[in-house]
Amino acid sequence: MEVWALEAYGAAYTLQELLTIKSDDIHGRVKVYEAIVKGENIPEPGVPESFKVLIKEMQSLCLNVEVLSTDGTTIEMRDSDDAVFTAAEELGIDLSRAEPRLRRRGLAGGRTTAGAHPPSYPTSLIRQDFRI
Repeated sequence: MEVWALEAYGAAYTLQELLTIKSDDIHGRVKVYEAIVKGENIPEPGVPESFKVLIKEMQSLCLNVEVLSTDGTTIEMRDSDDAVFTAAEELGIDLSRAEPRLRRRGLAGGRTTAGAHPPSYPTSLIRQDFRI
């Protein structure tokens, strides 16, 4: 609904920024950060991950989905860009998953910071026979 409000008030650039660079466009965020650090102009926003997920979901339904440019040529949607990861490493940005940080904090394996185990439930609450 907020998207519709921004669209109604003509805030197209704000909407584009919120749905791409500030949202889930990992590669775009790295490129923007690199441009800010180097003092260059911010590049055009890329394709959001949610759009890539939509394409993959449609392809999983056996639909032949192709992204076309304005002149009618097919645009190849890449899953990952090694240049972005290289640039991120050069800038000191960690794009890895959060699991290693959880291990350092002692949160991996379902334990809390105090080291307590997950709650156990009485066997009377667990149903043994499953009939379908």
